[in-house]
Amino acid sequence: MREITVLCVEDSDAFAYAMRLAVADLKVRLFRVVDGEQAMRFLRREKPYDQMPAPDLIFLDLNLPKQSGFDLLAELRTDPVLSRIPAVVLTSSNSPSDRKKSIELGAREYIMKPSDFERLTSEVAATCQRYVA
Repeated sequence: MREITVLCVEDSDAFAYAMRLAVADLKVRLFRVVDGEQAMRFLRREKPYDQMPAPDLIFLDLNLPKQSGFDLLAELRTDPVLSRIPAVVLTSSNSPSDRKKSIELGAREYIMKPSDFERLTSEVAATCQRYVA
């Protein structure tokens, strides 16, 4: 796998740290923002993210402050450039309606946050490989 850039949209410091550990042995440059508003500034390369690279993949939680994951997916869908970036929901919600709505809004996948680190690592690695040629 070539080196890829991943944007993690996650407000939980503990889970963001686990994600960083999960990709440590992969060819992944991981960047993190804590809400949907920051994610859009990052993706549009607005200050203070104007020097950040465009991500190859987005992992996002649904339950975010300021702008929810649903709102972020909807906004991504309306942008012809940003809508091409695969967005994968990685959330603690097991709600069938959340899954359905996420896919309808353009999420490529809906993954429940694994309860243990080994499963998280394997899920993240497999997802990165699926979306990066």
